[in-house]
Amino acid sequence: MTYQTNQSRKSWGLFTWNNKTEGQFFRIIDYVTDAAGNGRYVWVARDRWWERSGNRSAEDPRTLYNSSLPRIMANNSSDFGFLQWTPNYDRPDRPTVDIFRGGLHATVPPLYEVIDAGVRSARTLPHALARGIRYSGRPTEKILLVFTNNGGKAEAAVLDRTMIAIHNTTLTLSGAAPNIVPRVTLRNSDIKTIEGRHGTADRSIYIQPKLPESTSSVLIKPIEQLAQSYVKWYIRKEQRRGSGDTMRDAESIIELAFEKPEHLTKYLGVQPSTEDIQELQTALKATIHSNVEDISPIIYGLLKQDDDVMAEFRRQATIE
Repeated sequence: MTYQTNQSRKSWGLFTWNNKTEGQFFRIIDYVTDAAGNGRYVWVARDRWWERSGNRSAEDPRTLYNSSLPRIMANNSSDFGFLQWTPNYDRPDRPTVDIFRGGLHATVPPLYEVIDAGVRSARTLPHALARGIRYSGRPTEKILLVFTNNGGKAEAAVLDRTMIAIHNTTLTLSGAAPNIVPRVTLRNSDIKTIEGRHGTADRSIYIQPKLPESTSSVLIKPIEQLAQSYVKWYIRKEQRRGSGDTMRDAESIIELAFEKPEHLTKYLGVQPSTEDIQELQTALKATIHSNVEDISPIIYGLLKQDDDVMAEFRRQATIE
């Protein structure tokens, strides 16, 4: 796209602090549109971007700044911002800059931060999230959590920012996180890294405004953590079907819950591995055998929350 001299541009930037009160955006991606209005990203970040080397033209500034940006970014949920700016030919290093607000006919294109989960398979991703993944910063609205990288392609889980919590440079799941999320396949050539400075971590970005289509999901919670919630779901499902015979005791509940693998697949929303099923069975049976005289307190604690289920237990006890 060819710009007119005073025509405004749009770019994504990463905000970097010089000290506790001052900072600026490092310009990383330009958003350009064709005559039909189709947008695309152009990677413009430079290696060792903090070094002032050579003269940059007014149409290619290294950083984007105005005096209100530090105040805005101090309480922002992300370190990244979508900016509108106009070249300053009198002072090329100081373009006219403002946060792009969007509107009815102009929306902010999505940006996706890429975070390495530090694992090599989808099966180990839930345990990595339970332990915590090393991360420092405030991410984009959606993040791509890479769990495998092979043959020039990366497999990533797509998470909303609300699904994660970050404390003391450690990323874990928040209470709002679901059991599964979409997974996508990314080309490594579409992932670019912004070099950190002064001891700050590198940040990686997916440089396309649209994600590849997701055709499957990935589990993000350890299977053993889902044991109790799965049994509760299974019991309620059977109650709706009117299957009172399944409600005799905790042991029979567990056996029936795993009799048909499709029950677990339906609950999780993703096909579990044989190892996942074994882990879930082990976790559930351990709670039962910890109290052989009666229903496990843990299972009972789940059941007693459901009046219909408890009524069925009492009915079965009366019959016997």
